[in-house]
Amino acid sequence: MRELFKSVKEVMLEACEENGSTPLQEVIGCISMTALIPTLWLSLYMLGAR
Repeated sequence: MRELFKSVKEVMLEACEENGSTPLQEVIGCISMTALIPTLWLSLYMLGAR
């Protein structure tokens, strides 16, 4: 499990270097993209689209 975590960490750090962003910005971006789908679903449900 540690090896997997190390590889994921390395991949994330490489992606941050390519994009010129910090790891915190990448994590916040992933969380906001994940939260976008339920938000859209709830708003459509509230508008009556079932």
